[in-house]
Amino acid sequence: MRIAICDDEAVQLQLIANYVEEYQNIYHQPLTIECYSNADALLFAYQEDYAIPILLLDIQMKGLNGMELAKLVRKYSKDTIIIFITGVSDYVYDGFNVLALNYLMKPIKKEQLFACLDKAIEKLNTQQPTIALCCDKQWLRFPVKDILYVESDGHYLDVYTKKQCYHVKKTMKEMEEALPTSLFFHLSRSYLIQLEAIEKINTQTLWMSNGQCIPIPKGKYRLLSKAFIAHHFKEAK
Repeated sequence: MRIAICDDEAVQLQLIANYVEEYQNIYHQPLTIECYSNADALLFAYQEDYAIPILLLDIQMKGLNGMELAKLVRKYSKDTIIIFITGVSDYVYDGFNVLALNYLMKPIKKEQLFACLDKAIEKLNTQQPTIALCCDKQWLRFPVKDILYVESDGHYLDVYTKKQCYHVKKTMKEMEEALPTSLFFHLSRSYLIQLEAIEKINTQTLWMSNGQCIPIPKGKYRLLSKAFIAHHFKEAK
């Protein structure tokens, strides 16, 4: 899980990073810590794929400040966790407007940060997983469960959702890595299938909930059937 820290004071940036690393080691959390000395650099990284779920932001920074950054982030996602770490209390009410999880005052106390990280990770674990895809030079985010199946189309993928099809420049391997293996089955080089979206299966064909018929490659029926049964048995427990 990626966590980004943004502070234009090098000493504070390193201190917070050390605390997060200590938290990671104590509680065995698989965190990837990213440090940024200005908000513009973090915004650029965030806009690459919108896949940084936790942001620790100072507010008073030169150029784009932390509150302005938070407002921009909220245009793309309501799910990203924002925690402000700052030396002034003037922006507390603005923090509510951008749905900040918490507002910590400097000098920061390690125990307070640990409690915030606990709450952030707990909140993320209860959220419905989402995925961000770039389509027609525009980034879109939607729930993973909305994806029925993915079909390869040359150097692109056609991502079929409950509402429409999105044509995205992405490899099947990249898509497979971005989606939960417990929910999606790699049927062939051409298809990635959501197990819950399957309506019916026989030895040669499967039918999706949108009515699409997809051929089952030779030798894949038994594996698909096993994955389908295992997933639905797990759901029924």
